[in-house]
Amino acid sequence: MQTATTEQVTDVVVLGSGVAGLTAAVTASLMGLRVQVVEHLELFGGTSAVSSGTVWIPGNHLLGAGRAPQDALAAERYVEALTPANADPAIWRAFLSNGPRMLRDIETRTGIRFRPFLAAPDYRQDLPGAASGGRALEPPEFDGRLLGPVFNDLAWPIPELMVDRMMVTRSEAGRLLRADRSFDGLMLGLKLVSQYAWDRIAGYRRGTRLVLGNALVAHLARIFLSHGGIFRLGAQPQHLMRQGTQGWAIRTINNGLETVLVARRGVVLAGGGFP
Repeated sequence: MQTATTEQVTDVVVLGSGVAGLTAAVTASLMGLRVQVVEHLELFGGTSAVSSGTVWIPGNHLLGAGRAPQDALAAERYVEALTPANADPAIWRAFLSNGPRMLRDIETRTGIRFRPFLAAPDYRQDLPGAASGGRALEPPEFDGRLLGPVFNDLAWPIPELMVDRMMVTRSEAGRLLRADRSFDGLMLGLKLVSQYAWDRIAGYRRGTRLVLGNALVAHLARIFLSHGGIFRLGAQPQHLMRQGTQGWAIRTINNGLETVLVARRGVVLAGGGFP
């Protein structure tokens, strides 16, 4: 039996619902384009949702006007030392050049405020240009209730980032472990547990206070949805093809139903996660 095919026309299609894909989707949405995000899993967020959500942007403006240019120059030496000799330097130079611009643009137009880890050193401290901190950025926490029913479609973090069904950061976990001998840890525990209790009473399957990668994904998802963005969850991409003068098209299968998404302005390939 032949599968019935439906066709939808949009401006941009993004494959992958992690931070990379959602950043592209938000950027296009803020330009007034119609965007659909295709995710092969039933939940959105990808690898990003189960990660720490740390973003590595050398030369970022959060370092201050006096330090950012010097850090950018040092980062060039660091990334060049990390990169194989036969790699095209234009690729990593584009990342270093556009990363700070992207960060400032996202903060300005979305209101997401990152915090630099000033004591988070680059992994390879033995290489020239390595920094002792400031390049790794932490996203702010997010109230999952702001997503409405879409909160249930957000991928859960790994158990190591949760206490029961309540998210905590690594620094908070350390403070909570000292709650029996620290007033600060005790007060933090009371605050987090009371909010979590209200969430459970309200019928949520887990705590709505989101941090780390879950928070960053949720921030971007909320902005994306508020600009008319559409998630296609559980949609298996099958084929990417040129669509005449209309742009590109991608064929997806969802529960046996075939849909051809015609993207007049382009398709962004942002899937893959760790692989």
